[in-house]
Amino acid sequence: MTVAVNMICSERGARRLEVDIDATLRSAGGHRVDVELEDISISGFRMLTSVDLKDGELITIGLAGLGMQPAVVVRRMSGRYGCQFINAVSQSYVDRIQFEKPNTITPIVPGAPTSDTRARLPNADNQPPIGRRVIIILGLGIASWALALEITRMLVNIL
Repeated sequence: MTVAVNMICSERGARRLEVDIDATLRSAGGHRVDVELEDISISGFRMLTSVDLKDGELITIGLAGLGMQPAVVVRRMSGRYGCQFINAVSQSYVDRIQFEKPNTITPIVPGAPTSDTRARLPNADNQPPIGRRVIIILGLGIASWALALEITRMLVNIL
């Protein structure tokens, strides 16, 4: 996936960012479908999908770092749909798309680590697989009990 840093200004009022982002569409019927976003702004987006949607149809779009957002189809153009968010997304979310990989966008939460502090936090990707961690924990537990028994044995011999 790529993210083009190409801003488009139009009479719609919001700056649009040309993108290539995978997202999840849920139509009024509840069917989930993977779609491709071609541009996004605080007020809406343009997507490419094979699903047949109608003007005015209420949908939900799942975006990395933002979750599921309700939107309405406002324009149809041969497999491409212009949609308007019911509640505008933040400009900071749209701005972050320019600088981060779309699948790693994280929401801004008050008190959460920023990009400056994230670099200093331990990276979960560096942890060993879960099976190895379980073996290590069990091994340390057994070693602790063995040490406790040995200390007890030594104390009994002294007394």
